[in-house]
Amino acid sequence: MEPQKNNAKESLLRGLLAKKAKISLICVFIMSFAGILVSNSLMENQSAGGTFPRNEFQLLQPAPTQPLGSYDYFGKLLNRPD
Repeated sequence: MEPQKNNAKESLLRGLLAKKAKISLICVFIMSFAGILVSNSLMENQSAGGTFPRNEFQLLQPAPTQPLGSYDYFGKLLNRPD
């Protein structure tokens, strides 16, 4: 059988490691929350289009349509079905 002193030291060490893990996890959550708040406050002052006026330029606009038919590798229309 092992002496009682080793078990007391091990349990104390485990308790300290558990507290250290909890404290570090709480610090990670606090830092993440602070980063989100700082990011949101910095992004509020920027316009969506960068240097373009908001009404003249849209970041998400539909792609141009192409006529039906066969195309080659470079995108040139080979034939157009009527």
